[in-house]
Amino acid sequence: MSRPFYADIIVSMLINLLRSRLAVVFLAFLIPIVPVSANPFLERSSWAARGSILYFAADNGKVGADPAAVLPSLGGTFSYKFNNYLSLEFTEDFYMKNYEYNSELQYAMACNPENRSALVIGFITGLQLTYSLPIGRTGFGLRFFAGPGIDLRIVVLAAGLKHPADFTGNIETDARLQTEAIRKYFWSEGRWFYPVAGIGADYAISEKFVLGLDLRVWFPLYRQSADQHLPAIDGWRFGAGFRIAPRNAGIGRKKTVEQVNQNVNQDTVYQPIIVHPVIEQPQEQFYPDEHEYEYTDEHLDEYIEYNDDIENDVYYEYDEAT
Repeated sequence: MSRPFYADIIVSMLINLLRSRLAVVFLAFLIPIVPVSANPFLERSSWAARGSILYFAADNGKVGADPAAVLPSLGGTFSYKFNNYLSLEFTEDFYMKNYEYNSELQYAMACNPENRSALVIGFITGLQLTYSLPIGRTGFGLRFFAGPGIDLRIVVLAAGLKHPADFTGNIETDARLQTEAIRKYFWSEGRWFYPVAGIGADYAISEKFVLGLDLRVWFPLYRQSADQHLPAIDGWRFGAGFRIAPRNAGIGRKKTVEQVNQNVNQDTVYQPIIVHPVIEQPQEQFYPDEHEYEYTDEHLDEYIEYNDDIENDVYYEYDEAT
């Protein structure tokens, strides 16, 4: 009984992962966001899920190639907030695309399925600094972000290649030789380095979530020293997509009681406390000599004032003794 084609793909992915510098580069991007203390780190952390359409610009001029590679992508973001405006984000975008190798140009190019030699599984990984700007109190806000990025590509032999010419030993037609050449091409001369910049807009769709639109561009800086014989547009990447994320206090959400308590000036007379909206009974005291109970009204020296502008019933206590 023969193995299914996807078993070979999985095994090849694992082998390539161990052989390449993928794991080392991936860990290097994770080091800056490792928390020192778990609880404070999680309190400032958030997430977002994203779906995008990616455009890999190219103009290779070969029949059968794909000069306008447009493909769907799924991704996500893990962010750490320094304050209500500035955050550090770790992003990941996943895609898959068929490729072939042009030996004349020494160039790996996206292609139509019928001309495929290799399947490229990409993980566009970024570490970006994001500035969030709330607009009014309507739940709308803008985001501006930029940072380094890398494309962690796993290159495997495309499935379903059964034509005898696929394995002739000639790189023009041999899919195995082309797959090796594509892998070498992507991991040489810095072709994996893709800084990113973009702008986004978020709008609160409920009390718990915001829906956002992102526009991004990846810069092929490796073109300064590599592939200079190719058209200038080659290597550029563009992306547009939607994201959904939990709401935060920086974009159109009223502050919580805990945030109010943290921001109140401790030198003022009014000190915030959380109490239940019920009238407390007078304090009970016991006198042993008379064997009876008596109530005092010392608690009446304190006055409770309710602030209607803050949710969750925040009360303020005022003591005449101060």
